[in-house]
Formats: sequence, C-alpha cells, structure tokens
Amino acid sequence: MLRRDKKLKCGYHCSEITGGCGSHFTSLKAFDLHRKDGECLNPNSINKLKYKVSECDISSNSHLKNIKLWSLIMNDQQKEYFERKNL
Repeated sequence: MLRRDKKLKCGYHCSEITGGCGSHFTSLKAFDLHRKDGECLNPNSINKLKYKVSECDISSNSHLKNIKLWSLIMNDQQKEYFERKNL
C-alpha cells in the first residue's frame, strides 16, 4: 500500500504571551492533554503524546523552525483507519 507523506502542521499553540508554556500541537485533543486545572503539564510526561521536530507558521508574523510538534500516539487500529482514508 502506498502511503502519502504528509508534513505535520502546528495547529495549536500554548502561548507564552498569555502565560502558557510555548508548546506546539497538531490537534486540540493533544493540546488539552497537556492542561490540568488551568496549568500546563510537561508534554514529555504524557504517555499519550509524541513529538516530531517540525516547523510552525501558524503566526502570520513568524515562521519557527526546529520546534517540537506534539501529537497523539495512535494505536494500530487507528493508524490503519487513517491510512485507508488517505489513499
């Protein structure tokens, strides 16, 4: 089966401007996992998240390179489902 290579994109920031940790996430679910009682958790400590070094251009004023882009870890069944959908 051929698999299209898709570059992960940053879709959610935890903004340092508003007191956040500055982390970057691919989904709202991944972002929500790093928040507890209004505080940031270190994404490294969350076993449902993984990161890939990527880029972020979500802000119109800047383009950041070599960021840790956090995403959900999918099980084999989830991976298979999304691979079929992206053929």
